[in-house]
Amino acid sequence: MPHKNVQQEQNSSYGTIRINAKDVSPQQLLHILERRLPRDKFSVELQQDVYTIRWDQDYLGRGNQGMETCLSARFSDNKLPMGRGRLMQNDTLKYHEAEMFRLQQWQFLSPIFKDKFQFELQPRVFLPVIEQGEYKKAGFRFVYRVKVHPAHIPDGPPGDLAMKELSLKDEEEAKCLKREMKNLESLRELDRLDHPGRFHLIKPVAVCTRGEQAFLFFPWAENGDLYNFWESTDPRSHEDTLVPWMLGQMVGLSSVLELLAHMNCRHSDLKPQNILLFPGGNSIGTLKITDVGISKFHVLATTKRLKPTSAKDVTMRYCPPEFDESNPGKVKDNLEGSHELKLSRRFDIWSLGCVFLEFLVWAKLGREAWWEFDKDMGSSQKFWDRKASTTADGSDSESSDTSEYHYSLRRRVQKRLRQLRERLEPPPDATPDDVAALDVLTLVEKKMLVFDYRGRFAASEVRDHLKEIQDESDLLREQQISDTDNSATLGVNLDVVEPFGSSEGLTTTAVPRDNAAAQIYVSENNGLWGWEEQR
Repeated sequence: MPHKNVQQEQNSSYGTIRINAKDVSPQQLLHILERRLPRDKFSVELQQDVYTIRWDQDYLGRGNQGMETCLSARFSDNKLPMGRGRLMQNDTLKYHEAEMFRLQQWQFLSPIFKDKFQFELQPRVFLPVIEQGEYKKAGFRFVYRVKVHPAHIPDGPPGDLAMKELSLKDEEEAKCLKREMKNLESLRELDRLDHPGRFHLIKPVAVCTRGEQAFLFFPWAENGDLYNFWESTDPRSHEDTLVPWMLGQMVGLSSVLELLAHMNCRHSDLKPQNILLFPGGNSIGTLKITDVGISKFHVLATTKRLKPTSAKDVTMRYCPPEFDESNPGKVKDNLEGSHELKLSRRFDIWSLGCVFLEFLVWAKLGREAWWEFDKDMGSSQKFWDRKASTTADGSDSESSDTSEYHYSLRRRVQKRLRQLRERLEPPPDATPDDVAALDVLTLVEKKMLVFDYRGRFAASEVRDHLKEIQDESDLLREQQISDTDNSATLGVNLDVVEPFGSSEGLTTTAVPRDNAAAQIYVSENNGLWGWEEQR
């Protein structure tokens, strides 16, 4: 172990202790030593599975006796914490020394994010955080950008982490944590699956609970979320690559829902703020879905195990009609003929359709149009509107049953749909990007933003349809490049073109006159170049 930092001086005294390498990991040993000593005041050598530790006794003073006693007795972190009574049984410790040990022992119980995912910490145990940025409020969570001590995350993702702090002061918050704990632990197994959706889903690092607080650790998204990206980026700055990138990300995001569906899971709060942008993949980056955990995982052996479902934390703007606040706590979803109430996984298809529509507004109508749409919608304006059905006497029904309401897209949403169609309706010279964007718009309008969830595409159908659009767009782009190259190679050389004998037209001499030839002519009526066959 290459940490031979002690410079041996004639006037310095050094303490030495040897311990079995099987009793402590290199990271743990260094972590303990570095909390007490500068690196130039100790050394560690490993030979034949034995650590030899040497430290400067003059610098450490009386503390070296405690260190030597602990190491010699193979006293390790798993013996902590120790109460006052047990500490006072040690005759070598004075009262104030035992009390100091009791108060400072908690720093050695900081968790190591390696072989374990969930940690229940005692109130005084420190988190392994060495740097913490300012918080950002997100719903009922506080999110911090943090650095974790390297010794406490040996196999974790490089760079900073996002630490979400949850309050557990009331029963609802505690229940939310229980749901999220189960969901997050299941997500860690996804890397074992051969499915493209796993590359677009953020997986947790660890979860710690301490008293009435919970801390969830995730990889930090340096580039922010999709909403930040739309807000800060002019789509014209990525004009050549934007639509191919957008199509690829849409395929990836729908693959996540397909993957979650295979796990009997749904997200229930899809929105641009829950889609984060990570570097990699290309110049723009890779979009990944976070915050899977609002809803429960439904591992159901039979329909008898269906339970009522709540999704109170869903953002109203992106929620579908079946989540209708006019009937709180009672969401209609007659699934598989069951009389139990349960949200369908096609809940997420509506939400993703809303996100895709905003994506198209930003990409094809421009950032200013998206800004205007975002301002008009706000956080509570849904994409749909509701009108009560009329009774026989012509008055509005007072029933709270959502089946007696008529739903339609909100007018400002319809306005953007019309603008997109007018912008994308294919002229004769439509670009492959416009054709693809129009196909996505049709998919969103006809198969995703459908009021009756039973008429929406499933996640696998959305993913397959988007993949077809992506493949066709790639093919059209390749053909366009090929046609451009051919046009440049096969251009007409006007220096060899001769008149045909009259002013009514021009003909090429590239073929004999007695064969069928393509004659170039000028129309007397409209002055346009055309082609006619001569024999």
